[in-house]
Amino acid sequence: ITSSLDNLYTLSHYMKDVDIIIHLAANLGYKNLQELESTNVQGTKNLIQSAKESKVKRIIAMSSISALMNPITNYGLSKAQADKIIMESGIAYTLLRPGIILGKGCHGFERIVSHIKKFPFIVPIIGDGNFKTQPVHVNDIVNLILHIIEDDSTSNKIYPCAGPTQLTFNDLIDLILKKMNKKKIKMHVPIGFCYFIASIFPSVVTKNGIMTFTQDMIIDISSTVKELNFNPTPLDKAVELSLKEN
Repeated sequence: ITSSLDNLYTLSHYMKDVDIIIHLAANLGYKNLQELESTNVQGTKNLIQSAKESKVKRIIAMSSISALMNPITNYGLSKAQADKIIMESGIAYTLLRPGIILGKGCHGFERIVSHIKKFPFIVPIIGDGNFKTQPVHVNDIVNLILHIIEDDSTSNKIYPCAGPTQLTFNDLIDLILKKMNKKKIKMHVPIGFCYFIASIFPSVVTKNGIMTFTQDMIIDISSTVKELNFNPTPLDKAVELSLKEN
């Protein structure tokens, strides 16, 4: 069932006799801060209000590693605010905190693949490309959610969820190119120049986008592995599977 997060009536209608909500809605807001706040912050407030009125027992919500970044992006700030709203709601919650999610329909991964395909001989990369990332496949996220639904001991906890491999963004691009059977030259664009372009042509690149792709996005998943027997898909297989799906 889908419903706009700004429509309290339909939210309340769909929550009748519902025990658990799975909250996955989000706006990345690279270019539109108003839409980002409307969905991620006010939308979460509306969801919680309707859940309380309907006496929903639990909420499983998708957070983001962006909520922990420093400096924090507008998207990360909105996700941190949404997390706070959920944790202070009085409803039993479980938060999942992933980085880049691989798979069909996963916005971050599909943007990277689209970026690679856009240029015939090169792949422009912001900065030196040496920031670390830890992609996880969407199927692993789904399996975690299914596990959490059946396990009340996960209530009021936050679970980091990332893949088993930490690697640089350069290495991730190389792996994707290899799986696509393409050879292209990585062209590193100085960060200062990227910020200059963002100030003049925000439709090309944004300051928040630059911040996102120049910081480490890795996280310790040991607690998730231990408590939920989390066994994420190996990176090589995850990338190969994701490219076949798209």
